[in-house]
Amino acid sequence: MILCTSFLVQSRAAQVSGTLTIDANSPASATNFQNFNSLIAYLTSANTRSDAGPSNSAPFGVSGPLVVDVVANSGPYTEQVVFPNITGASATNSITINGNGNTIDSHQPQLPTGPLCVLIMVIFIV
Repeated sequence: MILCTSFLVQSRAAQVSGTLTIDANSPASATNFQNFNSLIAYLTSANTRSDAGPSNSAPFGVSGPLVVDVVANSGPYTEQVVFPNITGASATNSITINGNGNTIDSHQPQLPTGPLCVLIMVIFIV
């Protein structure tokens, strides 16, 4: 008797911790985002990312400290960046964004621009 079995395994990250990168010049993946809004989508929903990288699955947010390294000289990033409340973020499970001299340009005259000028809504940045 021969038993043949096949499984389809799809890896999803769900809540994340550790280190991720933002690099517009590298392929999008579960650990690299080509823009800030793709990172935000990945941390908060199963929505399709604007950089065509893989989407996430519930539960969303962070499960431990998260460092996001924006690769030096990979910008400027032309987008409006608004971080909503990120599930799991706290004084212990902090989200640190290392801008490395990159610039976000929102093209919105009412919003400030400059080296990593990000509108943060209830998120811990250290």
